[in-house]
Amino acid sequence: MFKSMILGPSKVGKTALVASLSHASNIESIFNGRDVDVAGGNPQTLQLFSKALDVVQSGDLQLQGTQSTTHYEFRLTLPSPPNDFMSRFVSAFTGVPRKTGHFHFLDSPGGAVFESELINSRQTATRSPYFREIAKQMLESNGLILCVDANDILSKRKDFIKDFFFHSINTLLTNGFQSILPFKRVCVTLTKADLWAQNSGHDHDAQAFIEASDPVAQALDIIGKRAFNSLKTFMIEDSQFGFAFSSVYGFKNGGLNTELLTSKSEATGHAEDWRPFQVLDPFAFLTTGSAYTHGTEILSRSELEARLN
Repeated sequence: MFKSMILGPSKVGKTALVASLSHASNIESIFNGRDVDVAGGNPQTLQLFSKALDVVQSGDLQLQGTQSTTHYEFRLTLPSPPNDFMSRFVSAFTGVPRKTGHFHFLDSPGGAVFESELINSRQTATRSPYFREIAKQMLESNGLILCVDANDILSKRKDFIKDFFFHSINTLLTNGFQSILPFKRVCVTLTKADLWAQNSGHDHDAQAFIEASDPVAQALDIIGKRAFNSLKTFMIEDSQFGFAFSSVYGFKNGGLNTELLTSKSEATGHAEDWRPFQVLDPFAFLTTGSAYTHGTEILSRSELEARLN
């Protein structure tokens, strides 16, 4: 069983990303014929999936208490075509093998682990029950999805954001573990890609703009090389690093999906136009170790080190 977890600062769209997964898998089956199955592992996740469009537009379920922490868990199963000739030959008779990934996500107000107090008061953060649960999940996980807001490339607080990621990741790693992390794969997911295209002046060609952009360069620019150096120090030698843009709204005719960017009451009538963009990519990469679409760029540890130098 390949188990993964999801981390990231508050307001980057982690909850919306998870909420849109079930719908994204249905879209893949209907329009692309790809047999992807997403199943919730507890009542909280099933509720999240059932109210996906509301969550995408509001950012959360708006039902939980302001100080509560919600544990979401789900699995993703998809075909994993073999790479070598003999395995492909065998699969022609036995069928393409399928792989399943199990994912865990602790949703807490303010992001908890990634709150700014970590920069100034690490000891307080590491004593919190939330922090201890995150540390426990990390030690039991094989993969990590790190969510980053693609729009932060345009932020006037870029230096603060770099410090924020460095101190947050470094604090979590150095205080939570006494040995190398078991992570085999890490995927940096650059969320809200459609809004970044809009803020960059690409309303009508938003999808082409995103597809022509380099997710690795953008991630390094936003997060900073120090944070990646801290992260890779704790990784096993043959780790893989994936990078991908995503948009929970997706695009329409190559441009912004403007109907779904309106208020919730107006958007419900446009649900048939909801096509999430590369939402499945990070989860598929962690499950199989391969790129799900051409939008995922995969680096080995040595290749990442070369980009960091």
